[in-house]
Amino acid sequence: MYRYSKHIKVRMLERGITKTMIEALVDQRVDTINIRSDRDRSVIKIMGFIELKGYVVFVNDTSKTLITTRRMRKEEEHMFRKLSHHE
Repeated sequence: MYRYSKHIKVRMLERGITKTMIEALVDQRVDTINIRSDRDRSVIKIMGFIELKGYVVFVNDTSKTLITTRRMRKEEEHMFRKLSHHE
């Protein structure tokens, strides 16, 4: 079970990202790619598509805290498609 930080709750409201969407990514109910952060090894970036739109959730794997969320950037969409076709 993950804890929602205050920051992610604000970003979800600002960006129209729902708890259901976050849970779909974190619980891997959609195809996802997880990438560990180079800057902070305790942080994982979870990327996936929901209803044809790419989303990212940043998770502190040590504290089990959802840090923030946003739409995927173009380069992340390209990387996701490239990696998901090779698995």
